[in-house]
Amino acid sequence: MQPLKGPTGRVYHLAFKKSDGSDLADSSSFDSTWADHTEGALKSQITLQFSYTDVEAEEKAIYFHVTEQLVQDMKALYNLDAEKELLQAASDEIAREVNYQFLELLRANATAGSENYGTKRPSGYTSDLEWYRMLAIFIQKVSAKIGAKVNHDGNWIVADPNSINILAAADLLQGNEPERNYGTGLVRLKGIPGFTVYQAQWFQPNTILVGFKPPSWQYAGAVYAPYVPLYIGQTEIDAETNTRKRSVSSRAAMAVLNGNAYGIVNVQFGVEGKPPFDSA
Repeated sequence: MQPLKGPTGRVYHLAFKKSDGSDLADSSSFDSTWADHTEGALKSQITLQFSYTDVEAEEKAIYFHVTEQLVQDMKALYNLDAEKELLQAASDEIAREVNYQFLELLRANATAGSENYGTKRPSGYTSDLEWYRMLAIFIQKVSAKIGAKVNHDGNWIVADPNSINILAAADLLQGNEPERNYGTGLVRLKGIPGFTVYQAQWFQPNTILVGFKPPSWQYAGAVYAPYVPLYIGQTEIDAETNTRKRSVSSRAAMAVLNGNAYGIVNVQFGVEGKPPFDSA
């Protein structure tokens, strides 16, 4: 996260490349081969590319109106402040929409690679439970694809409820992390070895997004840049209808800086799966 000081800003990030422009992960640019491990006659040159992405904050807003009669009745009957309750609901909805938009941005721009996991047990596996446990291997395979691109394996996943149900049925959610709510419909669950696990109720169905948390901001795969995290407008009174009106808004920018920091496991329900080690 990199807060903005104004409605527009510039987000910086690092990239390491060879001087000829090739990627460090590209083995064809090595100055030696597997058959000859001696140093080449010409030394390779590494360059530091300090690049940037220009971003602009977008607004998300929601409003509500409440009658004075309802305010009076809720106070008298339940000792509740109707306007305060609506403000909280509006704030929660803004947070949900921001979470949804950001995670969908990551999913749509994940380029490290993908794996398909069919839920129907293939031959050679003695039980559905045994095959369900293989889902963790498919997650690890996508994690390895991320590592091959950015030199850091994945260390978190976000999944829809159906995919989480398979992990739970296989008794894979055994970590020590306490469950924590990150807004409407987004919950951190107990992890699986090497991964923090989040369940998003509204996430793309039958999808597991794998990503990595970088050691520092320079290596971030994406950025969320809040300008105005939450703004609560003034109460407007409509005397003609005896109604209060109020808006809640948020302004922030978000962008994917390196799609290779994210990969996908597609969970295919009812499709016969293929053993994870049949292909690289």
